[in-house]
Amino acid sequence: MIQVSGLEFGYPKTGFHLSIPDLEVGAGQSAALIGPSGCGKTTLLQLLAGIIPLQKGSIQIATTSLNQLPDRERRLFRIQTIGFIFQDFGLLDYLSVFDNMVHPYRINHGLRLTKEIKERAQSLATSVGLADKLQRFPKQLSQGEKQRVALCRALITKPRLILADEPTANLNPEQKHEILDLLLEDVKTKGSSLMLATHDYDLLDKFNQVIDFKDLLNNKATESKLPTLAHTL
Repeated sequence: MIQVSGLEFGYPKTGFHLSIPDLEVGAGQSAALIGPSGCGKTTLLQLLAGIIPLQKGSIQIATTSLNQLPDRERRLFRIQTIGFIFQDFGLLDYLSVFDNMVHPYRINHGLRLTKEIKERAQSLATSVGLADKLQRFPKQLSQGEKQRVALCRALITKPRLILADEPTANLNPEQKHEILDLLLEDVKTKGSSLMLATHDYDLLDKFNQVIDFKDLLNNKATESKLPTLAHTL
């Protein structure tokens, strides 16, 4: 599902350099990304999602080479194929919980917001304890509730690849296992793939693969010092 070869990426005038010779995650597999804060995990996830254009090397998702897609096609591919959970949620404050969840269907003419999709949104909300909060707005939610809305939005399109940036960071221990189990169930039942950045080492035994960033990186600056990137679904 994910094949990375000869990846080189750096932010201008920062000294940050990401170098990954080879990386692979198979279809139906789950991989955890571990490493200290600011080491490059978020940058890698955004490269894999096509949010950041690749500078050198190749990234292949299933049979699609991201580096060969123009910006518009890369964005459409991301919306249709990849579910992304942002570290700071990326929710739109002016939309309700329900509308945030189904937002991918509002911004992509290739996806139709059908009755079935609305029912799926209801089902996902129920599975994460948000069934009674669908008409609320992000400012009315706790951090943990916002995280769960972001998770539901990532799963709503039944993506082939799920990329998750610290999705358990704002949850209590019980919720962490519930959310991860929901993601892994999606991998198991739909044959999707999961790459998840985490600091929760007690969750690592649930993954097929653990990728330690210290074995991948050649960094001279940390992500936390880099310019903030706009969130783009």
